[in-house]
Parts: sequence; structure tokens; C-alpha cells
Amino acid sequence: MSVIKHRGTVASFRSVAIAATISVAALFSASQVAAQEVSPEEYEAFEAHVLRSGELLNQSEFEEAISELQAAREIIDHPRISIRVAQAYMDWSRCEKAEEEFAHLLGREDIDDDTRASISESRDALTDCVTLSPLRVRCHPSTATVRVRGDGVDEVLTCPISQDFPVGEYQLHVSAEGYHPGEFTSEVDPDDSSTTAVALAEAPEPVGPQDDPEAVAMMDYAGYAALGVGTAMVIGGALLDSRAGNRASEIAQARDAADWNRVDELEAAGSSARNTTLFLYIGGAAFITTGAILTFVDFDSTPDEDLGAGLRWQVSPTGVAAHFRW
Repeated sequence: MSVIKHRGTVASFRSVAIAATISVAALFSASQVAAQEVSPEEYEAFEAHVLRSGELLNQSEFEEAISELQAAREIIDHPRISIRVAQAYMDWSRCEKAEEEFAHLLGREDIDDDTRASISESRDALTDCVTLSPLRVRCHPSTATVRVRGDGVDEVLTCPISQDFPVGEYQLHVSAEGYHPGEFTSEVDPDDSSTTAVALAEAPEPVGPQDDPEAVAMMDYAGYAALGVGTAMVIGGALLDSRAGNRASEIAQARDAADWNRVDELEAAGSSARNTTLFLYIGGAAFITTGAILTFVDFDSTPDEDLGAGLRWQVSPTGVAAHFRW
């Protein structure tokens, strides 16, 4: 992330700061300790705070290191302790805090010219400092994916989030399987340690016809219509069959009368009638079967887990799906 470009120099700053911090205790002679009106016990505590701050800086635990340095400063308020505090704020990317410390130092009268020049040089380095602060996000569901977008920032992270970003406003695009995606806004502010809580709404599963009254009605109407058409076709086939006997008698009479044209005409009509009757019977059976399925089968039945069999239909905006398990 380019916004933390000054971090490349942090390691060298920090190594110098740690070495200087650890050696701070050696700067105080017995006369200086006496001038500060510090008891041996207080000096021992001061030294422990200073050494502990060096260990914490080495671990990049800036907040705890600064607390240790501030505790040491309450015992002995030496400019070098304040310099360490300012540099720790700068390494921590808390630029405004570092600026406050440097400004306070430059206003002190108990520092020599060389120290003042060193402070001014460190303060000038703040021009490359970018203030960072944690972006804290908690999600429902807890492991949602979050795309963080802001000025110069575009990262994809997984909830929960607690990561430093430059101060400013960020757009959060949150997504998770089985949930509707959501857009949220979060502010990164060094003075605000609150957590942004985001919650996604569950996406409903595709509903079956029994869950949708309109789909149920459509299935019923289609079933009844198929039954009606199938029954009509079967009746039509039966009527044609009933006429076949009469046609056979007519053919016999025509043969007796040697009316061969009439025989040919009746036989052709009989052949056509047989084809039509077959079509009506087969088509009627198909319609009746379809109508019976649409009318009497429970299309929303859940497969029986014990028997391992079941039929389920699902209707969604993209179409209709049937799931059969045997």
C-alpha cells in the first residue's frame, strides 16, 4: 500500500531511537539525579521504564512503549525522554501527536542549541509522515469478505478487521455466501477507537410452488386442464372406435354389390380413422398422466432422510428445477 511509503525509513529511525532510549539512563550522573530531587528508588523505577520502553519499541508495541516513556518522564522530565516519545509517535504514524511533542520540546528553555537543531531536523521529517489509525470492523456473518476502498486504498480483507489505514472515510463493500451484499461507510479517526458493526441480510432460498400461492394455483389449473384435454381425447378415440363396426358392415355390403369404388373409399376412411384413434388414445393417455402428476404429486415434499427418496421442485427467477432422489 503506497500510503505507508515512509515506513521504509522507520527501521533505521527505530534502531537509533531504541539505542538512544536504552542509553538514556546512562546520561544521568549522581549530581543530575540529585538535581532532579530523585530518590534512588525513583531512579531505579525510571531506569526500568526506560529499558522496558526500548524492548517494546523493538517489538513495534508503540502505544505501550510511549506509556513507559511517559511514566519515566513523570519521574525525570528530561528533554531526551520527550524526544524519544516524539520519535515513537512518528514511527507509529501518529503524526499529529509527534508534532505536538516536537513543538513542546522546541518551546523548552532547558535544551542546548545542538539538541534544538536535532529536534528541528526530526520535526522536518514529519512532512513525509502519513497519519494512520486502526479501521475496526465487525461483521455478521463473522467471516464476511470486506472490500475497503478509499483515497489510494483498495484492499480485500476478511472480518473481523483491525488494521491501520490513513485517516479518512472509507467505503466498505461487504459480501458473504447466502447473504445479500451491502455497502457501508466507516471513518478512520485517531481520536475514535469505536468499531464499525455491519450486518448482512440473509438471502432467501428459492421457494417451491407450495410456498408460493400463485405457483400453487398455476400448477392446479395446469393439472386440471391436462386431465380435461386427455379425457376428451380418449372419449374421441372411443367414438371413432364405435364407428369402426358400422364401417365394416358397409364394406361387406359394398363387396356384395360389387361396388369396388365404395369398398376402396370405405377402407381408406377406416385406415385414416384407425390412425386418428391411435393418436387420440396415446395423446389422451399422456395428458391424463401429466394432469395426474400436476394435481396429485406434492412438488414441495422434502426427501425422506430415512428412506433416501423424494421429489422436490424449486421455482426461482432463473427458472424451474426438479430434484429427484431415489
